[in-house]
Amino acid sequence: MSVKTDVTFSGRDEYNRKKTADGILKLLASDNLGISRLLINGDWGEGKTEFCHKLLNHFGDGYHLVYVDAFVADSIDNSLLTLTSKIAKLLPEGRTRNLFMKKAIPGLKVGAKTLGKAGVSWLFKQNAEDINDDYEKELQKGAEKLSDLAVEAILKEQVEAEKSIEALKSALKLLTGDGKQLIICIDEFDRCRPPYAISMLETVKHFFDADKVNFIFCANKEVLEQSIKHHYGVDNAGRYLDKFIDFTVELPRTPYNYSGSDFEYNRASVSHLVSELKKYKLNDVSAKFQLSGQRPTFFLEMLERVPTFTLRDAETFARNIAIYGEISGIDWQDESQSCMVILGIMAYTFYKTDFENLEKDEYSQQLIMKHFISYGSNSELKRDLGFRSFIFTSLDLGKKPMTSGVVDKISIEDHMLIAKVSGINFGMEDSDKDDLKNLSKQFSQAYKLMLNLA
Repeated sequence: MSVKTDVTFSGRDEYNRKKTADGILKLLASDNLGISRLLINGDWGEGKTEFCHKLLNHFGDGYHLVYVDAFVADSIDNSLLTLTSKIAKLLPEGRTRNLFMKKAIPGLKVGAKTLGKAGVSWLFKQNAEDINDDYEKELQKGAEKLSDLAVEAILKEQVEAEKSIEALKSALKLLTGDGKQLIICIDEFDRCRPPYAISMLETVKHFFDADKVNFIFCANKEVLEQSIKHHYGVDNAGRYLDKFIDFTVELPRTPYNYSGSDFEYNRASVSHLVSELKKYKLNDVSAKFQLSGQRPTFFLEMLERVPTFTLRDAETFARNIAIYGEISGIDWQDESQSCMVILGIMAYTFYKTDFENLEKDEYSQQLIMKHFISYGSNSELKRDLGFRSFIFTSLDLGKKPMTSGVVDKISIEDHMLIAKVSGINFGMEDSDKDDLKNLSKQFSQAYKLMLNLA
């Protein structure tokens, strides 16, 4: 894949990430800092790939730009070949490109370690299949001679390796000799197999440590550290990663400077959810996830409870809401019903493991309090005579089995009273207890519709 020239900050920058891109440009342009390997850290689904393309386009024509999808390149299983071939494409076909490849090819032959019969074959310049199965005996006979040969061969290999690395660096000068920096962005790095990811890091450090050559890795740092830990068995993988990365930049999660709960309510992923819902023409639903003045809506508070809510999660959640609307034909303006339904879709989207029995209408008060609304006691619930308490009692009314919890089970009469005192009017009379029971079932029914589309 090449750089997507149509993906730019000028085309769309609703999360205000251009400021981060400006900082990266200054960082890599500084001769004083000497930063050549940069990591952009972000969770899966936080928009790293789009940011990569926008960033490279932001560099402009004054740079040589390369984009590498490491996950796709993983299938080739040769990180040096991947990088060299990508760089070669920047050169026009003809003499210059041929000269670059001539200088680079020796480096491509370096680094492969041979074991077993293949190693013996290399030492004796024979084909591995020509060595019989009892070659171990032959090794014992000439152990001293073989040892000398091995040491000599290794020393020669080391000399050739150093020559090849220098040849590759010399080849890079063919490209950067015009004064332009070479910027290589390696995306999807955290999705590679651990051995390939480590190979890529080591290749970049040892083969491409040259003037005017800069690397930008886009990855989830935590996943990358797990790959290192798995591959090398080291406990402090972060310190090992620091050997290869000069500086780490966190991908911004909010468009502006916020703190505390305001940070959560203004996350880029929340803004993305609103825009995705509007894309599906669900304006009534999108309003439920926007600040009302300075106060968060009920559903913004629910989103704050989601452990990780990324841009990709926002797209999935919006699509699930649209799917439900398409199948059920729900009137999203019905405040009480839409609220219970959206909570059911949240349970399906984010908490399916915890609500695995919701298909059977079975869930506990503890799960309600864990993922949606918490009360420490009955008195706390009764003091909160508002929308939250109404929804809580609705969920509590509909659960099976009738498990005990921190808050005692509330009767339908109390439930109706809470609705009246809080000023909530859903068109239900005191005698319409069946309506209230049906409302309480909307939570599990929404979950089941998403599960079975029926």
